[in-house]
Amino acid sequence: MLLDTKKIVIIGATNNRADPANQAVRAYLERQYKVFPVNPDETEVEGLRCYRSLDEIHEPVALAAIYVPPCEGLEYVEALRGLGVSRVLFHPRAASGRLILIVQGHEMDVEAIDAVKALERAARA
Repeated sequence: MLLDTKKIVIIGATNNRADPANQAVRAYLERQYKVFPVNPDETEVEGLRCYRSLDEIHEPVALAAIYVPPCEGLEYVEALRGLGVSRVLFHPRAASGRLILIVQGHEMDVEAIDAVKALERAARA
């Protein structure tokens, strides 16, 4: 499966512009990424369709950022692998040792860093 590395799933995306998940949506859009916001409580985020679940996304995505609490993040692990996700960024509020181990067990690389900081770091490299 050929993956476009300029796509990102942002789990927990919201319309609250002060929220780190919304900031991630905007930062990745500014850098020309195709962003898939996911939140069952939103219909649109920053002008993009917001997906209620990962099952609604029908194209491969290599990168995901998780902004929901660890207990909710567990619900997404299997579906992330099914999308082809190979790297998961956990916002500090979303990370737990158990969840990180589960994601790693599904052969995905994990980084406990805010997605916007990861993007800025990559731009400097």
